Amino acid sequence: MEGFAALGVAVNVAQVLEYGVRLLHKSRNLREVGVLDPDLDGDVRRIQALAASLASQVLPKHHEGLRPLALQSVEVSTTLIGELDALKVANPESKRQRAVALWRSERRKRKLGRLENRLSECKTQLSLYLTSLSR
Repeated sequence: MEGFAALGVAVNVAQVLEYGVRLLHKSRNLREVGVLDPDLDGDVRRIQALAASLASQVLPKHHEGLRPLALQSVEVSTTLIGELDALKVANPESKRQRAVALWRSERRKRKLGRLENRLSECKTQLSLYLTSLSR
């Protein structure tokens, strides 16, 4: 039984260390790039631009199903960009500002995750629709 307790403590310590490493990585991204997750930020902005382009085009009648998907993608990506922009810091060198941004990101973690999932679903639907059009 003592072996399981020791294993439990070791696992908890590993989880705390992993969490700390993730926070340090996010802090470094804030200092160097100005955003918590540069890959996510870039992807969301590209999806928004593509979806806005699709939504603004005049589409033939048999492609009208694409417009609602594009508009939904624009809406979700705009919301997610707003959330990500709210987590940016004015002075990336300020440890205090980075700490506040990290704290806010942890508080908004669920909301950001839901938005990322919705955007991923929109992206998948757009991809499937565009693939079916090409056949």
